[in-house]
Amino acid sequence: MFKKIAVIAILVIAVLLAMRYYTVVKKVDPLMYSIDSKIATVEKQAFGAGYFNLTTLSALARECGTTVDSEHLRSIETKLNPLMGVKYIFTYQGESQQANVYVVTVIPNAPGYETLDQFKKDFDFCAVGGDYYPHALSAGWLMFVSSCGSGYRDESGRPVGCEEVEKALGDSLKLK
Repeated sequence: MFKKIAVIAILVIAVLLAMRYYTVVKKVDPLMYSIDSKIATVEKQAFGAGYFNLTTLSALARECGTTVDSEHLRSIETKLNPLMGVKYIFTYQGESQQANVYVVTVIPNAPGYETLDQFKKDFDFCAVGGDYYPHALSAGWLMFVSSCGSGYRDESGRPVGCEEVEKALGDSLKLK
């Protein structure tokens, strides 16, 4: 009987936390930025922060050659699973080669990271071309940014849209 009550209590707490963070994401935009709409349009998409599960975090660690305790990763997964994040998809408006999209992803700082090094230790992304490179953090939020491709340039002379968006955002990209 005690186990059932404990499980129900944990579920209720998880739901309340999820509602709290979902409400925060809906009411308060966690990201500050400034960009001219002639350079890029912005689309916001809410998503489940549970994307960062044990499998994903373990794969990131393996790819980077990092050894991380699976219980530690499971703890992160448990904290993030019920929460919501926001993807900001900046699409370059001019003609460009390769990637014309720059993605900024923000999730709640449920693990309670205090330094960028702590954040990177668990979420570092070593592959080329991903969307989840740890970039910044605040007490409430974690920010990931996308890569702008592999560095390949075609011979068209057109700019790489993703890089143009990244430059235009510059130092205006900040967490609240």
